[in-house]
Amino acid sequence: MATVLGANEKKDGYLEGNGYLVSWCVGHLLELAQPEAYGGQYAKWRYADLPILPGTWKYESAKG
Repeated sequence: MATVLGANEKKDGYLEGNGYLVSWCVGHLLELAQPEAYGGQYAKWRYADLPILPGTWKYESAKG
């Protein structure tokens, strides 16, 4: 999204450019998806399934 807006200059905790400031939202507005988002087999934790290392991490809206 930042690239589309032209905010390409990396600063300390945000990107800036073209009159925009873009900050990250992971941990505030977004959080890592729960394991079951990667497959039903992960709905119940089992040591045999760990570590769960997906090729692409999924995110969900933070609840709270």
